[in-house]
Amino acid sequence: MMHRVLKAVACLAFFFALPATQLLARPLFFDMGKLDSPVRENFTQVTTQTAYSPSSGFGWKHTDDLKAFDQPYSKWVHNGRYDHEAPPPIFTSALTEDVIYGDTPNEFIVDVPPGKYRVYTISGRSSGSSRDYYAFNIVTADQSHKVEIPGNQIFERRRFNVRATGGQIRIKLQPVTTWLLSAVLIYPEADRNRVEREVIAPIEQEISLMPPDEWKKWEDIRPPGKPADPLPTSAERAKGFIVSANNCLEPIFPDTFPPKEERRTSLALLGAPGEYESGSFVVLPLRDLEKCEVALSPLQGPGVIPKTEIEVRSVRYMLAKPTYLELHKYLKVPDILEPLRALSLRRNITQQYWVTVKIPGKAAPGTYRGKITFSAKTGKAAIDAALDVLPTRLSKDPEIVYGMYYRDPLARLHPENKKEANAYFSRKAELERIDMANHGIDAHDSSVAFRDWNTFAVDVEDMRRKLDLDSKYGLNKRAVVLSFPDDWQKRLLAKVKDIGKGGGAPEEPSPAFFEELTRMVRAVEKERKARGWPEFLYYPIDEPKKDAKSVAFTARTLEAVKRVEGVRTFVTANPARKEFDPLWPHVDIWCSQPFAFDADTVSRLSREKKIEFWCYPNHISGETGRTHFAAARMTWGFGLWRSGYKAVFPWIYQYVAGDPFNYLDGPVMDFMNRSTPAGEPVPVIPWEIFRQGIVDGKYIYTLRKLIEEAKAGNSPERRARAEQAEADLKAIWDAVPVREKYIEEGVWNSTQFDRFRRIIADHIAALAH
Repeated sequence: MMHRVLKAVACLAFFFALPATQLLARPLFFDMGKLDSPVRENFTQVTTQTAYSPSSGFGWKHTDDLKAFDQPYSKWVHNGRYDHEAPPPIFTSALTEDVIYGDTPNEFIVDVPPGKYRVYTISGRSSGSSRDYYAFNIVTADQSHKVEIPGNQIFERRRFNVRATGGQIRIKLQPVTTWLLSAVLIYPEADRNRVEREVIAPIEQEISLMPPDEWKKWEDIRPPGKPADPLPTSAERAKGFIVSANNCLEPIFPDTFPPKEERRTSLALLGAPGEYESGSFVVLPLRDLEKCEVALSPLQGPGVIPKTEIEVRSVRYMLAKPTYLELHKYLKVPDILEPLRALSLRRNITQQYWVTVKIPGKAAPGTYRGKITFSAKTGKAAIDAALDVLPTRLSKDPEIVYGMYYRDPLARLHPENKKEANAYFSRKAELERIDMANHGIDAHDSSVAFRDWNTFAVDVEDMRRKLDLDSKYGLNKRAVVLSFPDDWQKRLLAKVKDIGKGGGAPEEPSPAFFEELTRMVRAVEKERKARGWPEFLYYPIDEPKKDAKSVAFTARTLEAVKRVEGVRTFVTANPARKEFDPLWPHVDIWCSQPFAFDADTVSRLSREKKIEFWCYPNHISGETGRTHFAAARMTWGFGLWRSGYKAVFPWIYQYVAGDPFNYLDGPVMDFMNRSTPAGEPVPVIPWEIFRQGIVDGKYIYTLRKLIEEAKAGNSPERRARAEQAEADLKAIWDAVPVREKYIEEGVWNSTQFDRFRRIIADHIAALAH
């Protein structure tokens, strides 16, 4: 990598050393920032005062309202929460640590000889507020690009083809909110390959990954795959690729592909009206392929499922840490499901595609058939798709909660934001709630905000806005897990002028502190009841530490909350650990990482202590790996049923550290779903697998209800069917492995999941008539 950088420097030095008579068309590189900011070597500095003049040949059309910002990130810092040295949120360079921005239209003007050029722009800001949102258009004479940057530490790059005919290239910046410009590279079309290879490629690596000196510390720890010889047929050799259906629970890596004896040309799906069903197929290019596309047909049978209800996405491989805190090790894993577009595929690098069918609520039962066609310039291949639709809709167990931790975009709404920013956060919040509802989620955590800490006046508008949108999509039917503001302890300590014993340790505040806490909860409850809001589950402390002082403080906190009549408390701790025994009298809902107790113990304790047991299995969301697909389905479906727990509630719908599409930057790894710049959800594979587990639970509950109805009925034949179904369901219960945490070992393979769901579905079909 360093060799490439030095080569680029030498190349640029050659260009800039040419005599004026030979400067007919040459690369021109500009680094925008403050006067005292560093400038990348062989780039020309541009500041807020760099006005265009014929003598300089470049600059701003006007400089009246230009502003500059500079925040470098290069040094590692101490992470207090995890008590270790960690990298900064991102690593900046001379190009990305600073930026020039403006709220009114402007132009960056560069004099050039006539000819064809490429223009490459970088726009982004290295630091700022979580409420920041930038939207603008970059326009040249030939092209226009819309740019949306939802936050900071995101650097959008755009490329333009420009024909310069008037002696100038004018880059127009048209703000919707605020425009940003960090760098501009202009180079003749004749030099395109060289500049992009020797100059832009290193810049791209720095932005999308990290600087070369940091990257050399990282190691790919996944052993190379050893796929069987694909043994292509003569027809496959002629087309240049092999296509096979596969079960989506099986991780497909860039260097793996089903051996010949396991390849399938058909995709078999099973679903019920109103549900979503997923499948997958993979392509192995035998040579480089350009403009690869996928086409769909409707599914036809007793009726028609139109193409509009069938979605295909391409799987994007991501470099990911083995665990979310681990540094300097990575694996390339299948992860993001990107919207379908034409792809260029490289020889022997497997490409996976994800298929999701939304079965209409009124779909007639029976088998529907269609085709999925993959094509390249060299030929086509089809996957036959067959979908069996059940004769009845599925039901959800009303006692089960399928929830997610959630960082609500509505929390970023603010009167000082521009209206377009608030519109963006509102739209993103609604799209994400729709996405959660479509995946079977019916709850997420929320938070309370106060307008006045002295009187504990709740920010009613903020809470109403969140709860109303949740109600619209069925996300708060049971209760709302309510987090306290992050700084609530400091606020209460300051309010009662209580520095605490031992120099302010929060584990030992005075009684006045807890009295104020009780008053705070009472004020929230009063507002909740007056507004008719759903029940709040009070969640003051996340993952309390196990030492005696922390446990004592947590116990006193929960006790203070429960002094308010009728409220229930929520705590994230493992109830099987002896250290947390003092919490038992004050806890109503234990939410633990593992399924800490077996089903019999859960049932007994729930009866005796009037306690619910929930689970937050973060390990299947990315905490200990990105490809626990079968474990995720087991956790959300059959495993949850077998555990006796009442909820699955993991971290998190979306978590972003630094660049949302770089999983290696920052002190911790990103979690779960991504978003387009416009705020539309972009799912990851685990998110789609979670839904499969939720649907497994619906199959189980639906059959259980049908068995109860049949056994209570008057039909001997139906009762006999119900008894057989009950016996088969008991056999499946016995076959579910009991684990505190489902990882890959001991979890069913894809064939077992399919077989057990099919057994349940057949009984549902028989009993539903």
